[in-house]
This record gives sequence, structure tokens and C-alpha cells, in this order.
Amino acid sequence: MKTWKRLGLVISLLIVLPLTSCVPQLSLQAWYGEKDLVLEPGFAGNWLLLDNDNKPQDSQAWKFVQDLDKGYTVSFEDPEQSGVREAWELRLFRVNGQLYADVVQLTSKLKDADLAENFIPGHMVGTVKLDGDKISMRFLDDEWTAKAVKANAALIKHEMVADSAVLTASSAELRDFALAHAGDDKAFAVNFNFVRKK
Repeated sequence: MKTWKRLGLVISLLIVLPLTSCVPQLSLQAWYGEKDLVLEPGFAGNWLLLDNDNKPQDSQAWKFVQDLDKGYTVSFEDPEQSGVREAWELRLFRVNGQLYADVVQLTSKLKDADLAENFIPGHMVGTVKLDGDKISMRFLDDEWTAKAVKANAALIKHEMVADSAVLTASSAELRDFALAHAGDDKAFAVNFNFVRKK
């Protein structure tokens, strides 16, 4: 079981994080309160992930579909690896004027095997900037958080799993934590940039 969990996580990260060595921070609870949820005009659509040179990584679009109550499903099929499919639940929320995304992986399929069903879904949080045909997302970095809670264990409720911190705080506490560190580029260091597919 542990081997499958690790394999699933590794494959998911190889697919989802092609542009960075950083890994998004995971929490057990959502980062939002229901009253914070928003839908953004222009957010849904087909998007291309940009590489470090701001060029589309490939021609396969990431689909952002508003098909959830106050939320979106984001999906991607790898054109170079047949049978590799990924899907996430994404909720946008706004706190003090800052737009955030709470993201949970729904499926991670390699051919007929759903790897995501082998591990507990965690919530990732990122700041979001939607500017016409461009989306920029910056996610809270797992390595930064682990160092921060090792230096100050009372910073936020968590459990250490190997060298990673899994946040166990309430949604309200998580929201406050995200708000306090959203302006720190070292904390929110996992970057994803998209351009709308024409």
C-alpha cells in the first residue's frame, strides 16, 4: 500500500509540477469558508501552461470548467503519455481583496489505474491573478512551511510526515495563515502560469 501511495504521488507530481522543483503545501482542511467562495468571469476555459520562458509547454489545453456548486473542475490529459489523466477540484475564494484557489486532486489516472484513490486528498492553497487571457497562480511551498514550523512549532497546527508538514489547523486558521504570508514570494513559491488557448 505504501509503495502505491508513493508511486501515485510521484507520478502526480511529475505530471503536475513540470516547471518547478517545489511542491505545494497540503492541509487536511479547506483553506476557505463558504462565505468566501466566489466565481470569476473569464476563469473557465481552455488554458495552456507556460514554461519558464513564458512559452506554451504543449498544445494540450488544461480545461477549467465551472461544473461544481461555487467551484471548478480542472482537467488535463497528457498528449505524450497515453492514458495519463489528471483532475482537480478548484474553489476560488477572496479574503481582504486577495483572490485564492483551494485545490484538491480528484483523479490521477495512469491507464486504467486511479492512483489518487490510494492516498488521502489534501488541500493546496495558492494566490490567483486573472488578467484577461492570463492566469498566474502561486502556491504555498511545502519546503518553506516545513522549515517555518520546525523553527516555530506553534506557528500553525501540523503533523510532520518525514520531512514534510501536513497542516491540521481549522479552515479559519488556515485562511489567516495564508493571508499573513501571501505577500511572501518565498512562502508562495510554486508558480503556475497559463495563457488562454485561442
